[in-house]
Amino acid sequence: MISGQLTKLVSKMGIPLGLIGAIGGFISDVMAPLFDFAPVVAGVSFAAFIISSVLFWRMRQTEERDLGESIMPAVLILTAGSTIIFSGWSLLFINAPDKGYLAENIEPIAQVQASLLGLEEDVEEILETTTETAEQVEEIATVQADTQETVEDTAVQVDAIATAQAQGFADIQASFASLQANQTLVDDPQTPQEWYSNARIYQIQGDNANAIAAYEGYFTFGLEFVDPYQEYVNLLNATQGIMRTRQSLNDLWAQDPDNLTLDMMTALQLDTVEEQTGRLELLAQRAPLYAPVFYELGQNYTRQLQNTFTTNLRDRQSDAFETLFTLEDELGYSRYYIDKSRAQENLMNAEQVLASYNSDNFISLDFISFYTGDGLNVIVVLPEGNVEEILFSLDDPVPSISTGKQTAGAQSFANPNIGPIPLEKGDHTLYIKYIDANGEESDIYTFEYTIGDVVFNYQQQPYNFDLGGSTAIITMVVVDGEPDMIQKFSYSIDSDVLDQSDVGLSDALVIQTDALEQGEHVLYIQVTGNDGSQTDVIEYPFVIE
Repeated sequence: MISGQLTKLVSKMGIPLGLIGAIGGFISDVMAPLFDFAPVVAGVSFAAFIISSVLFWRMRQTEERDLGESIMPAVLILTAGSTIIFSGWSLLFINAPDKGYLAENIEPIAQVQASLLGLEEDVEEILETTTETAEQVEEIATVQADTQETVEDTAVQVDAIATAQAQGFADIQASFASLQANQTLVDDPQTPQEWYSNARIYQIQGDNANAIAAYEGYFTFGLEFVDPYQEYVNLLNATQGIMRTRQSLNDLWAQDPDNLTLDMMTALQLDTVEEQTGRLELLAQRAPLYAPVFYELGQNYTRQLQNTFTTNLRDRQSDAFETLFTLEDELGYSRYYIDKSRAQENLMNAEQVLASYNSDNFISLDFISFYTGDGLNVIVVLPEGNVEEILFSLDDPVPSISTGKQTAGAQSFANPNIGPIPLEKGDHTLYIKYIDANGEESDIYTFEYTIGDVVFNYQQQPYNFDLGGSTAIITMVVVDGEPDMIQKFSYSIDSDVLDQSDVGLSDALVIQTDALEQGEHVLYIQVTGNDGSQTDVIEYPFVIE
């Protein structure tokens, strides 16, 4: 009996449940942009189903009543059905479009949705924002931001511009390659690649006037790719001369003053390498993420090095190229070239030049020292020629004493000799710097020297094939000894037995060792004066190379 009554109830509830499912699904779909309606209704329905189940069970525990006399069975069926229906809608709407299935595919419903939910203004704002964003991307790809007051701001702007170029014109190389493969002039060029392709074709055909006009059509887009400007400059220089080239670049730069490539190309048209380098250095400081300027700086430093080698210039060249390679790790250089092969060729050239100037063929500053009874003498071995002046100081970190000049015929050059410098016993430091041929100061170099009871001067002799090894001459000066005082010195090599002895003057004790193998050795020596005074046993390490 109960089973039959339930079947009848379920049958009667089919129509209400169908309406609930259809209306609820419609509302959930339309409400999708603002609120995920279905899961909430499913949750509420499930809670109602639990409550109604409890009430129904309690009702059945009391006196038996006909199901048709109570509303609880109907409530139980409605809540269970609603739970199932809205759970299904929840699963269906997980991957639904943002506006819902109906509004996405049926325009009248989309209009109703926008009107009901107040979305019309939001949609207009979104469209307006999208349009503004597109305009901003195009503007970023052609010019920098209006201000470059600080290095940090400029660095961010340069990176944004380069990124926008890479994204906004990702197809420019492929489009240009396709146009060039067909060698077909575009009658009404509209894109930068069409203008650039026309310029190259006109140039190949020898039609220089149209080539120049096509390049200038390309420049109206304000892009910062380097190779079109290089082609344009080469063409102008060859056909109209440097003055016309300078004027054209200055006119373009006046129209687009934030264009970094125009800034660089204008600098490269200055008369001297020094003038060019000065302008490029300013651009590098202002735009430290603009990689092409570091390639051109490295090239300019190399030209200067070929005329006058200085360590300062070599260090600047190295810094410029190393910065270039670091930026290229994120394609910071090649992104500025339509012709990527040209960018790679330049990078390979920079690597070769840097390697040649960083080779072992170039010496670093060094010292040759010897000590006499008058004091310490030092010869400064310079890493470059044409040094204007050498400055030194003793135990003072600020070199200020000039070594003066030496003259050879009509030429004069910095005197590399320092001393003799009388020194007291103890540790001392010589500080040295020099002024190179370009007037640039070098780093400050230090030479440390210790004055003990005995000071040693060491000189290795050439390899002796007859003896099967190299000998060394070690000259010693007894610091407190009188110059003409005869001294006895006892010594041994690589042991402290002191089984050899000789005599000599205080400022000219000389030992010539036997032939020794390559490697580290130690001289042990003790000096005895004719007055009976005696030094401790002194160890002097030296190396046979």
